[in-house]
Amino acid sequence: MAAWSSQVCESVIPSDGMDPHPVSIYRERVEFIGTSDHNNISILLWNITFEDEGQYTCFGRNPKEKGKNHSAIFTLVVVDELRVVDNTLTIIIASAVGGAIALLMTFMLVKNFILFVLFKIEERKKIECLVQSSSADETNNVSGSKTSKPLTPKKK
Repeated sequence: MAAWSSQVCESVIPSDGMDPHPVSIYRERVEFIGTSDHNNISILLWNITFEDEGQYTCFGRNPKEKGKNHSAIFTLVVVDELRVVDNTLTIIIASAVGGAIALLMTFMLVKNFILFVLFKIEERKKIECLVQSSSADETNNVSGSKTSKPLTPKKK
């Protein structure tokens, strides 16, 4: 396999927040996309052929790092036909995990609802008990009184 290299495109980003200028494209079916605002600058290769297969290297220089050079190597593999991936097992596992989480959440909601209802029933019983005990006592509606006979004012 012969190794060859050719430049696809070139550009300069003058400063932060500015788009690349000028953009020089040296091959057909190549588009320079993205913006420096979102830190996403890419090249897009259209209508890939077997001749496009190989390694692509991106060179960059960052003035904020005193002109330090950076590079990344991408390998493009061209296939004649896309393979269909059987993801049945993945779907089954994801469904089982999702179902288990949904079941657990349903259980917790039902448990909390039952505890809430029991708490309200217990609270209602306490209120009824207090109402019955206060109506049975003969204090002439004087709160806090513990005498069994009604109070009468003393004469001087």
